[in-house]
Amino acid sequence: MQRNASIWLIDDDTQLIEIITRAFRLERLTCQLVSFTNDADLRAAIDQSDLLPNLLVVDYYLPDTDGLQIIQWLQKHPSAQALKMILFSQDLRADIVAKAQELNVYQVTTKPKSFQDWRNFADELCLAGYFS
Repeated sequence: MQRNASIWLIDDDTQLIEIITRAFRLERLTCQLVSFTNDADLRAAIDQSDLLPNLLVVDYYLPDTDGLQIIQWLQKHPSAQALKMILFSQDLRADIVAKAQELNVYQVTTKPKSFQDWRNFADELCLAGYFS
């Protein structure tokens, strides 16, 4: 039996996590969303998990690090090297996008602005072929 697709999200904004969780629920999506508010919890989960997510969505701006540092760490982690990752942020400078492209990040995008945009983003994450 195949497990449901899994998406892990790291963002320090708890209100944003509530919004995207609500968007997933309203869209009745079958993929599982797991959220983290800091890199220490994410790293511990990666180290301790037998089943990694199909997709990781990483905010660029985090209190103790940035999303690119998390991506670089994951790319060196033996069990996470094939993990597809999306980097997103409210504002993406050209140098951030260039570095993400150097790291072969699957997608770089800005955060949705309206709740409907979040619902569309949730649909895209679960239905757009990230899990093949």
